[in-house]
Amino acid sequence: MMCSTVMQMPIGILTNFTTMPVTKNPMLRYRILDECFRNTMHSFTIEELLEEVNRKIENIDGKAHVIKLRQLRYDIAHMKSPEGWSIELVEEKIGKKQLHRYSDPKYSIFNAPLSEYQIDGIKSVISLLEGYSGNPELNQMLDVLDTLKLSADNTRYHRKIISPGTNTELQGREHLIPLYNAIKNQDVLEIKYQSFGADEAKIVLSHPQFLKEYNNRWFLFGVLDDDKNKIQNYPLDRIVSFKAKKTKKYFELDLDWEEEYFSDIIGVSNDPEEKPQIITLQFLNGRGHYAATKPLHPSQKKMKWIDKTTSETTIEVKVNRELQSQILSFGADVKIISPKGLFNKFKPVQ
Repeated sequence: MMCSTVMQMPIGILTNFTTMPVTKNPMLRYRILDECFRNTMHSFTIEELLEEVNRKIENIDGKAHVIKLRQLRYDIAHMKSPEGWSIELVEEKIGKKQLHRYSDPKYSIFNAPLSEYQIDGIKSVISLLEGYSGNPELNQMLDVLDTLKLSADNTRYHRKIISPGTNTELQGREHLIPLYNAIKNQDVLEIKYQSFGADEAKIVLSHPQFLKEYNNRWFLFGVLDDDKNKIQNYPLDRIVSFKAKKTKKYFELDLDWEEEYFSDIIGVSNDPEEKPQIITLQFLNGRGHYAATKPLHPSQKKMKWIDKTTSETTIEVKVNRELQSQILSFGADVKIISPKGLFNKFKPVQ
């Protein structure tokens, strides 16, 4: 009975709508279409969209779940509608072909504010399922919905204070909602924090500002009480405990975190003394195909092919450990053409 009740609820992003054909896994299709629409290297025709969606559906769910062109048009219409995400597409005609892409290349349905319809739906599902929280299978679902609830609340707060992730089994995740509330309530926190390899925990007084997940870890960003110009980040899995210091006045940093703090970096490490550099990378053995479809950074330029297996591109970012790890993950299939000695300031990665 519970499952049938959930399916009858208008929960926006979690189910199909009655105006659309009921098919398996619509969110998978929306995710694939979202990736296609924000691909800056290639704009897709409707036929190419159908081919790409069905290719990925077949890989994940099997050939029995591929869709027809009519269903694809329904999906795009839903994404354009207020009940979906009200996406804005540029539908550019070149010859007889019509190409589809987002009008804003930085847009994604996964970083767009939730609609009132979706927010109300999420809260309805949470209210329903909280009565069954003793069931271990539903506890994992509630973890997912907790993240959705944070996303919904985040759209109503006067500034964005969290960049939600999707992994519900991360160590330290139990701190996530209390820390989010501390930022929203503008609490100054006394944080007990123990870094890897440290014999003892340290206590810091921090004005928490932002939460972000990167590489399967959640991070809290804050400014030190005794140095408001210094931004520190704390992995949640290294936080032992924290408590609010109500006698301290909160300092709010005037910063657009996504557009200003994270835009020039890969990961979470941002050295204010570092300047973005143009880095030229050469990919060997055909690995440029992978780097083209999964760019290292939004600044990555279109891949230039030197021959069938060798290609080059550039990115413009600050140098940090996360950049080093990303490049090293390609092993011998990548060369740094320029600048030389890019990672000289770092100790070798073991």
